[in-house]
Amino acid sequence: MEYRQAYENLDYIIQKLPIFDASEFRDDFFGLIGSVEVVPIRFRRDFISAIEQLRYFDAVGYILPISKGQFGYLNRKARIASERGQLFLNSEYDDSLGLILDSKSYL
Repeated sequence: MEYRQAYENLDYIIQKLPIFDASEFRDDFFGLIGSVEVVPIRFRRDFISAIEQLRYFDAVGYILPISKGQFGYLNRKARIASERGQLFLNSEYDDSLGLILDSKSYL
């Protein structure tokens, strides 16, 4: 019985994480942090699949923070897209270097 209660409590907490909350609270939460959470477009399918399969901890692994200034610049350049309450960034991602924001060869 204790296991079931712990599982249900954890599931409730995961569902309430701001990172998966498409409400206004999510914007307020990230406003306090000073960054914007994005998923590189290269990982879009993997991220959405993880969310649909309720593998939230796997999904979080695809999310990267960028500064609000970087977000504004990239958004003006039409390199930010929103789907299902998540922001996706059309930018190069290198497995060794990570996110490459200033690359002219982005996807």
